[in-house]
Amino acid sequence: MLRQHLVLVALLVTVATVLAFAPAQAVNGNSSAEKVPMVNLISVELGNHPFDAMETFQIHPGKSEVVRTVDVLNLSYETDLISPINDTLSVNDSIHISKNQIDQDFLSENGTFEVSAPPKQSYLNSISVSGNTSYSYVTMVEMVPANEIQINGVSIDGIQQVQSSSIYNLTIDYGNASFVLHSPGLIYIGNALTNISLSINSNMRNGNSLLSFSFPIKNGNYTFTFNQILSSGQSVNDYVMSYYQVSGFSSLLMQNLFSNSISLATGGAIFVILMLALFIYYKKK
Repeated sequence: MLRQHLVLVALLVTVATVLAFAPAQAVNGNSSAEKVPMVNLISVELGNHPFDAMETFQIHPGKSEVVRTVDVLNLSYETDLISPINDTLSVNDSIHISKNQIDQDFLSENGTFEVSAPPKQSYLNSISVSGNTSYSYVTMVEMVPANEIQINGVSIDGIQQVQSSSIYNLTIDYGNASFVLHSPGLIYIGNALTNISLSINSNMRNGNSLLSFSFPIKNGNYTFTFNQILSSGQSVNDYVMSYYQVSGFSSLLMQNLFSNSISLATGGAIFVILMLALFIYYKKK
């Protein structure tokens, strides 16, 4: 009889220990939706002419990696694809949100110029692309959750193609907020400075718009980095951050300490109650 009670005590102690040292769960671990930026890369198309979709690679963010500190949030995901004709595509999409001002250089025909975005009200999106293909043009297609888009103060109605010498500044109306998207008009492909053409489709029925950036690439291997800045006059926690489904900047160390302290307290309480119950039981006997 005593042996059975000792076995029972050991089992209960094990359960209490598991409860006490259970790892803290992620803050947003109960969310099943994908974390994607407001301006979301949805496909990369290859062809022999601008905006030519002879071959389309669909981009699905899937599970993103989130690294968050007190001052910075970095969200990134990688995609590696291969087509039936053995063309390859690798994409690393990284989003950077900071409590500090964001400064980014954009190319011009006379060098570079800097665009600054306000802290906590903007993000930097850096898309690195590489691959192998026999086609001569690449088109990056992004989706925007709004059908009110302006370029240089002029609203886009339907499909319109534009050409910029250095930078595209797009105004996006989303709900009660307004955002400005700074996108490059020039990009280096190898050592060649290349013009980027933009096509805007604001005539979609689902309330979204498509931005298509197209430019020539050399046949064979290609690699480039496409940087954008999205900024607003509103708090990033109210708009951009909510699209990421994260709740502002905070210390993960303190969150984990708090979560684990609750687990420790729960496990300890269960252990004490079990010991007390066994003590009372044997005292009566």
